[in-house]
Amino acid sequence: MTAPVATPVAGPSPIARADDVRARRFRRARLVLFGVVTLCLAQIGWWIYFQVRESGRDRANAIALGDAPAHADAVRASRVRMAVAEGGFLAAAVIGGVVLIWWLMQRELKREHEQNQLLGAFGHDFRSPLTAIRLAAQTLELDRSDAAERAATIRSLLQNARRLEELVENVLAAARLHAGRITMAPQPVDLAAEVELALAARDGLLAQRGATLVRRLTGGLVVIADPVLLQSALGNLLDNALKYGGDAPHLTLRVEREGDRALVAVTDRGAGFEPSHALHLFDRFQRGDAERDRSRPGLGLGLWLVREIVALHGGTVAAHSSGPGTGATFSFVLPLEDGAAPPSHGGAP
Repeated sequence: MTAPVATPVAGPSPIARADDVRARRFRRARLVLFGVVTLCLAQIGWWIYFQVRESGRDRANAIALGDAPAHADAVRASRVRMAVAEGGFLAAAVIGGVVLIWWLMQRELKREHEQNQLLGAFGHDFRSPLTAIRLAAQTLELDRSDAAERAATIRSLLQNARRLEELVENVLAAARLHAGRITMAPQPVDLAAEVELALAARDGLLAQRGATLVRRLTGGLVVIADPVLLQSALGNLLDNALKYGGDAPHLTLRVEREGDRALVAVTDRGAGFEPSHALHLFDRFQRGDAERDRSRPGLGLGLWLVREIVALHGGTVAAHSSGPGTGATFSFVLPLEDGAAPPSHGGAP
């Protein structure tokens, strides 16, 4: 009789374990902080009570020694007011210190979580293209494939090299934006033409994913923008749609006028999200459901870069979905240059 083979049960990820350890440490620190605050407030309360009690005794002694009751009452009231004022100040200082310490703890907790998320994403997203590049290089080194196979291998090399380059560029751009060291060279650009350039740079990826793309691009919408930064924003918007658009994603890309602004919107029929999450999807290191599914690539920087770059150009971002599984639309608007193309009445909606 064959012994049953034990099926390994996947445990929590290193990031989940680190978050659990950090949460336990934070709970312990919170309990210690609560105990210290309670003790301090109790000491302040006792000190106020002691001062009030002693002032009553001093009043009685003063009257016994012949002091006028009215004067003794005034002295006692002054001492009580001083004790309450000093005690209140100390209590306020303690509470203010606690609030500051709590805020610092929360900030440190968030910073450590973001750091762990970034390191985990680095490990996953850099390993995959590097492994593919190594395998492709070994295949070329053996030189046993025909011309078609070699061409496919070279295409794989180029695609994975491009993926690594984009990851590095996103990290560097995020660092520059976070430090406020972005250098802009704004100039008039046709938004539809810039979108076409971003699409052309992703022809291979669109074909590889079997994506269907519907273009609704209004030409002649001129904005003042840095072409390099604008390409980064457009590229990250498209990459997000490809990442979450499902198998063989169906994408609709729109460029149209909205009053004195130009709109760029990408709609997919993929994963979608809860409408209440819309405001947080553009946060740094936010990866949506990819927090639970590490098979999805990304560092959680793409949409954050879109938001920051668009903000640098005086625009805003938005995200809309009716719920999980219903697809999503991510968009941004930029102010049009004065004298840009007039509104079109015959374009697609």
